[in-house]
Amino acid sequence: MARPTAEIEVPWADIDKALKGVKGKEFSTFYSKGVDSLSKQALVWLKEKTPRSAPKIGWGGRFGRGHLADFWSRDVTKEMGLIKEIVLRNVAPHSHVLAYLEYGTKPHTIRGRPLLRFVTEDGEVVYTRVVHHPGTPPLRIVATVKEWLETALAKLEDEFKRRLP
Repeated sequence: MARPTAEIEVPWADIDKALKGVKGKEFSTFYSKGVDSLSKQALVWLKEKTPRSAPKIGWGGRFGRGHLADFWSRDVTKEMGLIKEIVLRNVAPHSHVLAYLEYGTKPHTIRGRPLLRFVTEDGEVVYTRVVHHPGTPPLRIVATVKEWLETALAKLEDEFKRRLP
């Protein structure tokens, strides 16, 4: 499977103007804004990469009021106006499905109580007592975004340090 790529755009011209006007203000304010921007981009990417449905694995992708991708959230903790922590998480009622998609599954048997119901790729509704699932390949959605974010944050930090007046 080809590894997804991401482009990040940082408005360096605006950052340069801001840094030239620092005059005693903390550098961390500007770095904090960059981190905030990257975390927002990571959230968008997580939502885009999380499957809205996966009919090949017999899962329709819907959980009550939305799709698994719609349950990604971004929580920001600030201290004295600066970002202290940003947490990206999936809060779906059945978020364990995300672990199945992230790490994959081995072939297994699913038994209904009494029946299973699913919709095929052709739109046919099927009822059965047992499904012999072939397994699911790992999608590495979270790991890929985490790796991208760690690399982007390191580049951001290096670039900010390089541009300090």
